[in-house]
Amino acid sequence: MDEWKETTLSEVTSILGDGLHGTPIYDETGEYFFINGNNLNNGKILIKENTKKANADEYEKYKKDLNDRTIFVSINGTLGNIALYNGEKCILGKSACWTKPLRGRQTPYIHLCGEYLVAAYIFCNNSITAMQVHCHYPIITQRRLQ
Repeated sequence: MDEWKETTLSEVTSILGDGLHGTPIYDETGEYFFINGNNLNNGKILIKENTKKANADEYEKYKKDLNDRTIFVSINGTLGNIALYNGEKCILGKSACWTKPLRGRQTPYIHLCGEYLVAAYIFCNNSITAMQVHCHYPIITQRRLQ
């Protein structure tokens, strides 16, 4: 196995963010699911019976630049659940943090990256809220990791 080099999260990811700090207008006939941390489970987005939906207009207002490199981490309620984006039609809520490792990073690293995000939030503050994505962004992205 190659040696692990020390780096920072900002050196290995292209973005770090969270979802909507509000509520989209729900539409039972919509095709876009409103995803929060409770929808992240065992590496996948879990659509539950009670997962709310929104229409294309709401999606256009709140969409994120997600792709096959996107990893989600739950940062409120149940902490540390991780999922990889697989083309699901979704709008993100505030308890779903997301990041995109740079090209060339392997899938196992992506999972480790998500676990590190949770550890970083806990390290920065004993109580974790979605706002800490913004408040502690410099601390999280510049902290050294291996």
